[in-house]
Amino acid sequence: MRVCPYAVFEMGRLTAGDRRGLTLVGRTKAWAHGERQAFAARADQCHGCGLCVAACPERHHAAPRGELSSARDRLSARGT
Repeated sequence: MRVCPYAVFEMGRLTAGDRRGLTLVGRTKAWAHGERQAFAARADQCHGCGLCVAACPERHHAAPRGELSSARDRLSARGT
C-alpha cells in the first residue's frame, strides 16, 4: 500500500549493521517483519502531511503535532 503522496519512503532490507544497533525488542520486530523497514529515501520531499504517521504500524511512536517538520529536518541533516 502506498501511503506517502510524495514518495518519500522506500521499503528496504535491514543490513547486519542496522540490526546490530537495534535493541532486543527492535531485533524481534525486525525479524517479525522479515528484516524489512521503510526508509526515508527522499526526506527532502516530505511536506509534513502526517499520512505516514497515521499509517505506521508503530502508532504509539507517532510524532506529536508540529514535530513532523522537525523530524524531516533531522532526517535531512543526517542525510537519510
